[in-house]
Amino acid sequence: DIEVCVGDVITRGKDSIKTLRYLQSNNIKSVLGNHEDKIVRYLQHQESVKENPIVLDEDEQDIVVNLNAEDVSYLKNMPLFMRFEKITILHGGLQNRQNLNKISKKSRAQ
Repeated sequence: DIEVCVGDVITRGKDSIKTLRYLQSNNIKSVLGNHEDKIVRYLQHQESVKENPIVLDEDEQDIVVNLNAEDVSYLKNMPLFMRFEKITILHGGLQNRQNLNKISKKSRAQ
């Protein structure tokens, strides 16, 4: 059996860190949702010398300060989509004529 989440595993309740660590410890995969993407982009901006243009709400700030290195790695490595034989799993829809085969990981954190 394979368990896969379709994104937004954080900032959707009061136990985001606990949820994230549950997924990791049980080897449950997740595609990248917009909530994870926002946190990843925020962290990437924090690593740069530029001013961070991403504003986090109180819940998101609480999540960021409680992330450990493994959590950050898990978030940064979430794929945009997963394919299993004839099934493709992604968080949201695709824009007209967008091809999944041409989407790269780099396009998620811009």
